[in-house]
Amino acid sequence: MKKIVAGLVILALAMHSAWADQIVLNNGSVIKGNNLQVFDGKVKITTEFAGELSIDRAHVASMTSDQPVMVNTADGNKVSAVIVPTSDGKASITSSLGQIQLPMSDVVAIWPVGAADPTIPPPPPGRVWAYEAGLNIAGKTGNTEKFGVGGHAKGTLTGPEDKLLLYLKARYARENGIKNEQEIIAGADYERRIKASKHSWYTRTELEHDEINNLDFYFTGVGGYGYYMVDKDELKIRLRAGLSYQYKTYADLQDDDSSLGMDFGYHHEIKLQDWGLLVTDLTYTPAFDNIDNYRIFHESAVSIPIGNTKNWFIRLGISNDYNNQVGANVDRLDTTYFGQLVYTWK
Repeated sequence: MKKIVAGLVILALAMHSAWADQIVLNNGSVIKGNNLQVFDGKVKITTEFAGELSIDRAHVASMTSDQPVMVNTADGNKVSAVIVPTSDGKASITSSLGQIQLPMSDVVAIWPVGAADPTIPPPPPGRVWAYEAGLNIAGKTGNTEKFGVGGHAKGTLTGPEDKLLLYLKARYARENGIKNEQEIIAGADYERRIKASKHSWYTRTELEHDEINNLDFYFTGVGGYGYYMVDKDELKIRLRAGLSYQYKTYADLQDDDSSLGMDFGYHHEIKLQDWGLLVTDLTYTPAFDNIDNYRIFHESAVSIPIGNTKNWFIRLGISNDYNNQVGANVDRLDTTYFGQLVYTWK
């Protein structure tokens, strides 16, 4: 019998310890629980019968903590202490530094020992890298023998106020044993928002080698202003305008070519419900000294997830690259239709 009584006493003490924090409301109601928290006009306590309760502080007359909690007072002191109410409605705070009494309203915040201080704003989210790689292969046999391969790799560093894009693209093709495509492009694009608004400034650079189009080296450097007409998760529309510098060297005996000019850009991203993403980019870079020296680049592509995976996509698209001044026997317009298998990861 004594063992049974002792067991019941131990169980009662354990239950009392588990739900030892207490809130007394202005109407006299008593709520017991644990994990007592106070911040921003709310008093929270976790109860056995209803989980976590959140009560307006104006309805709370007093609070009691059986175990030490972190307390922030109106004078800026932060201590680990036990809180009990006094008969005159004040809070008695007992810590390793001693005991003090102060009005309950001077208790600015209470939170569990070891938890984050709610009075300190959390740091802004840091920059996060996201990566992408894609590959496409095409071939044909019969009257015409064709083979082509292309691929790209991309890394995007996104922060709360800026974004850095690094990319590498390459393609190679031959027809009836004759090479008709060999191009490699590397570039970077950096954008920073102005005071977390829709306004931004940007800079981008691109290096290109295109053997078929007689371009030994093609450098583009751009800087300017950007504006987001729409900036939502399901739709983004961005306009850009800036200054550009282009420098070309050719594989034949043509003289090198350099020019200063403008840079105009349009970009949009559209989420197609839950099944895809449509992205379009359009840039126009005319030269100052010659209105006939310009380049227009357009690319549109839709990415469709494969099954229920979050990392694998099929991307179908078209790109058009128009250079008004090119080498001899080279077409001004270069159009590419592509389908790619894309893998993304973070």
